[in-house]
Amino acid sequence: DTLYIRTIANSGKIKRIRNNNQVNIAPCKVDGALLGDWLPTVACEVKDPEVGRKVDRLLGKKYGILKVLFAWMSALQGQKYSVIEIKVV
Repeated sequence: DTLYIRTIANSGKIKRIRNNNQVNIAPCKVDGALLGDWLPTVACEVKDPEVGRKVDRLLGKKYGILKVLFAWMSALQGQKYSVIEIKVV
């Protein structure tokens, strides 16, 4: 019932959620083609650094060396990340 997403800290997603935390989500393919129904949810930016570290570890576990490479490139570009918590209502 809870989903965590990591995204660039100044992304449009973060800005929209700060203005309106009522969001709809749906399973989809990489190209955005829907695979299921839309679900009403509530989203918020997570400020707890421990949650951010846990999300980072899980991404590393899933993506391995690709995660390391992307993290390195992001660090070079000075990108900061935020974590979004989404709960189904």
